[in-house]
Amino acid sequence: MQSSVTPVVNSISEKLCDIYQDLKNFISAYRSGMIDVIEEALWQLNNSFELYWGKACTSVLRAIHLAIYKVVDTDDSM
Repeated sequence: MQSSVTPVVNSISEKLCDIYQDLKNFISAYRSGMIDVIEEALWQLNNSFELYWGKACTSVLRAIHLAIYKVVDTDDSM
C-alpha cells in the first residue's frame, strides 16, 4: 500500500468489532462439534489473524496506550 497525503482514520471500536466477529465465528463453528467445520474455522481464524487482526490488535493497543498516557508518538516505522 502506498502512503497518501490524506490520513486514514479507523476507530478502535471498528477494529475490535472485526476481531470479535472472527472470534465469534470460530466459537460458533467449534460448538457445532463437526471436525471438518472446526478445522475450516480454525484455518480461517489463523489466516485472518495473520492477514488482518494481528496488526489490528497491536494498533488498537498502541492507540489506547497513547490516549491514556498522552505519549507523543515519535515512532514513524509503523
